Amino acid sequence: MGVVHPALGDHETRIMKASVIVCVYNRGKQVQACLDSLLAMKRNDFEFVLVDDGSTDDTAQRLEAFRSEHADRTITVVHNQRNLGTAGARNVGLTAAAGEFVFFTDSDCTVSSDWLGELSDCFDDPTIAAAAGPILTPPPSNLAERAYVESSRTRSTKWHQRDVAGGSMGFRREIALALRFDEALTHYCDEDELAWRLREEGYRFSFAPEATVVHHHPLTLRTYLRMGFRQGLGSARFWYKRGKYIGRDLWAGMLGLLTLPLGLIDARLFGVSATCFALQLAAIFFNERVLKGKRVAETIVVLPVCTLFYICKTCGVLAVWARFCLGKEDAVRRSKRLWRERRRAESPSSSHAE
Repeated sequence: MGVVHPALGDHETRIMKASVIVCVYNRGKQVQACLDSLLAMKRNDFEFVLVDDGSTDDTAQRLEAFRSEHADRTITVVHNQRNLGTAGARNVGLTAAAGEFVFFTDSDCTVSSDWLGELSDCFDDPTIAAAAGPILTPPPSNLAERAYVESSRTRSTKWHQRDVAGGSMGFRREIALALRFDEALTHYCDEDELAWRLREEGYRFSFAPEATVVHHHPLTLRTYLRMGFRQGLGSARFWYKRGKYIGRDLWAGMLGLLTLPLGLIDARLFGVSATCFALQLAAIFFNERVLKGKRVAETIVVLPVCTLFYICKTCGVLAVWARFCLGKEDAVRRSKRLWRERRRAESPSSSHAE
């Protein structure tokens, strides 16, 4: 899996209460700003756990240089032999961490000075298993970035159902280790899937509005649309594990696609598809205006780009559906089966039967 290099003493003897985990893949230059922001925090009683996820650039050398330059800090660097993806790298970080609480930020994020303190305070309540903070975006420089703004919001309105986001989240390590991130979700949604299982297990979440991070994620139209396709891949696998076929953000557009053949029977039935597509546009408008908090004028400007994004996301979902129909996606099928077995074993009826 990798090689661990503890900076101070034996891994088992470290007594840091908090571990901050940063997973890096081919961001040797960009990760420095993230690390500098962590060093600048008001709290310094934490260990760094840095996971190089099989990078092919100079990430490994930069992380080792950071460890050497800050020998007075507790820094663990893990070098994965191969790229494991976000979920796999996060699990490696969980295993390497020694803290009672683990906190995650992304390698392209910078944290505020109070980030760790604010998130840590959430765990003063012993019933809280996980916590999250706001993820902000810098001023956009092009239309794709304007469309992306506020895409990582968590619990900002009563309609939001997202409890955590990868750039700013923390967990009780014992609980996170017991459930772990699902490595079958190779594209996005791994933190959403873990949050879903935590809710299913009855755990509670907290939100720290002052625990802010800034997500520095430059985008072009091409990379933004590629992100949409990959989100479709991850979302379809996540929905499958939950026993769903489609998420509410795509149901109208998907229904429009499925009803298109009706127009071959009677041209007037194309109206059914047209209505569905109109509802999908309304849903995208709602998402940008209400969930992301954009102004009406800005929402209208970015609506065409956002529509392309959702088309690409739909293509990603259809690609995974096709793989399921071909008998593939064994990792997700196995993950779903194991999760169902766990839930059955923990159900009151199963306990009573024993």
